[in-house]
Amino acid sequence: MPSIWAIDIAGVQSAHAHPSGVHNFLSEWFAESHAEHHEQKSYSLRGRIDDPEGKGMRVILGTTSDALADSIERIGPGKRITFGNSGRHIGTVIDSPTLLTRASWNDLARPRAVNQWRIWMSTPLAFRRNGVDQPWPAPFQVLAGMQRRWPRDSVPVDAGEIDLLARGVAVTDVEIRTTLCEWPPANAWGAEGMVEWTWLGLRGDATGPSSETFAIDSLLRLAEFCGVGGYPQHGMGSVRVDAFRVKPRNPRGEAVAVAHHAG
Repeated sequence: MPSIWAIDIAGVQSAHAHPSGVHNFLSEWFAESHAEHHEQKSYSLRGRIDDPEGKGMRVILGTTSDALADSIERIGPGKRITFGNSGRHIGTVIDSPTLLTRASWNDLARPRAVNQWRIWMSTPLAFRRNGVDQPWPAPFQVLAGMQRRWPRDSVPVDAGEIDLLARGVAVTDVEIRTTLCEWPPANAWGAEGMVEWTWLGLRGDATGPSSETFAIDSLLRLAEFCGVGGYPQHGMGSVRVDAFRVKPRNPRGEAVAVAHHAG
């Protein structure tokens, strides 16, 4: 069951507790084997929020694995975490992790009458191909990535249908910038900001929500838990998604907001 957690850590702030340090701590805590360490992760680092008084920070994690959620829940108060190689920056877990939100796979698959989505990229998002960064949330790449993360016995759309879905999506608004992200093992250029998708259908004749929009909506709702693109375990590709119902022929007209994002 996908879930989002908060871990409050005293004694260190994000300037010294880099995403790579959080990733190293989690890899050790989850007891990842060498092979698992290099596989696609079932968790994402959604953010680090510094305490206003400078006493610590809050780490936000998302996971799609029940086993990892149970493991996160077992991180106990007083756990000491060393960040960096010098050993000078040590944080202490203040309290047991807080469950912020969770959703069953059935919840994510439940149809909603929406046909427009605004994807807010709060950390750099990039797809990598042969070592080349692609800082653009292209519909096909985003939807295909989410489809692969869904359990095979309940996935809302087959892999062979992703291309058709992507071709029916129009990018109707965009406000992005490209930034260099130094968090992952290799520096990556990623996109931050917002991109708006509207379902127009394959022939541009969509009249409203349909089975296709139900599938797109379910995949995008999952993105909030697992991140999008490369290096989500290092904090890249953290997104939130707002969903709307609009008239396809007037996508910039009045939009009716539907249930808000996961958190």
